[in-house]
Amino acid sequence: MFKDLKTIEIYKYFYLALLVFSMLFARPFVGLSLFGFRLGELLIGVCFLFSLALLTLYRFLPKKVAQIPLNNIFRIIILSVFIVVFLTNSSLLKPYFVRSSSYVWSIAFIYFGIFFLDILKKKYLLAGLSLVPLVVYFFSTGRYPDFIIKFFNTWSDKFQFIKGSDLMLTYIVVTLSLLMLLKNKYASISYLFIVSAAFFPLLLFNSRGAFLAALIFFVFQIIYEFKFLMKNKLFLLALGFLSYLVFYGSVLNVYGEFKFTKVNEATKPNIVTEKVTKIAAEKKTVETFRSFYLEDGRLYSDDSTTNWRLDIWQDLYHYMDDEGILLKGHGYKEIFPIMKDPSAPGRLGRDGLNENVHNYFANVLGRAGLIQLLLFLIFYLKIISTSYENNGNYKVIGYIFPVLANSFFDANMEGVQYPFIFYSFLAFLFLSGKNNKPITNN
Repeated sequence: MFKDLKTIEIYKYFYLALLVFSMLFARPFVGLSLFGFRLGELLIGVCFLFSLALLTLYRFLPKKVAQIPLNNIFRIIILSVFIVVFLTNSSLLKPYFVRSSSYVWSIAFIYFGIFFLDILKKKYLLAGLSLVPLVVYFFSTGRYPDFIIKFFNTWSDKFQFIKGSDLMLTYIVVTLSLLMLLKNKYASISYLFIVSAAFFPLLLFNSRGAFLAALIFFVFQIIYEFKFLMKNKLFLLALGFLSYLVFYGSVLNVYGEFKFTKVNEATKPNIVTEKVTKIAAEKKTVETFRSFYLEDGRLYSDDSTTNWRLDIWQDLYHYMDDEGILLKGHGYKEIFPIMKDPSAPGRLGRDGLNENVHNYFANVLGRAGLIQLLLFLIFYLKIISTSYENNGNYKVIGYIFPVLANSFFDANMEGVQYPFIFYSFLAFLFLSGKNNKPITNN
């Protein structure tokens, strides 16, 4: 029995290590080659096998798995995949099937998160996790170590600097973990403010979608902690001043070019304000929401990036409507035809490998139709209701909404590291058991 417990403990450390490395290195890490497969493919493969077991061997699974409230809706979603395969003549034997349906199998990370992440109740591991955003910030501001770049260029299928959506998710999951696990509210809220002050300029520079998602998350947390903040106004004032200093330094560090050259005249607060304004203007964050307009029955945007996405989503809908496949979807047999449309060049990307429509919900609709999209909406509503039963509040919305809002404009949920991190922390922080309040004193 001792050996079994020790083995389980090792698995927990291993799972947490995978998550931490996914946060630190993102896409290059899951692209590492192992036994002829990429690490991300192995992770999705494990999720695929687990999902099949949940569907076909349900009665033989451990009670802890069988009693999870999400089982029924997840099993229906899994079943819907195979119904779509039958209706669309997709092949189960081609690797493309698992790859294009990975957004379904990655849900299984919820189960692994419940089983393995309770190890974060240990103080030293939580302290180590709190350092991850600092390292990620260091890597993302022009200080990525050359030896790590060389390592991934040698052993991974692709090297890529950390994307804005991955930065945002790391910021959210680590900050939320401390807010929920630390008993010392002064410490956890201080961490929220200071890390937010450091990350916001970086996120604004990298991705307006990621920045807005992080900002939404921050606002949710302020609402949740409003009573505490109002009771400790002196603490809030001091923390606000300290956060401004951090924000000031971060803007000087990340504004402007990709080389992140610093401002030479950085001795006046108004310089910082001007630089933030300049970044926001270049990214057209506010203007994007004012740029939408209708013409000939289609929605357009003056912002080129947003308009590129709108064009794809509307073409996908019209293609499905014309083919009469809105209910069953295109299936998992091949790339969406609209992505290869010669009259809309550039959709395949510079390397010719992009096939994502850059919208999580549009992808679900495209692959498996309106019925599966409705099932996914029910799935997330079930998560919210289950979290309420476990915790007596709706704080899970402050986690799900900003993460999925970012996925509305990105292809991150069709990858590996993003859903791996998202679902794992979702499970541990909100779904790990009724009244299972995490502690840090063991």
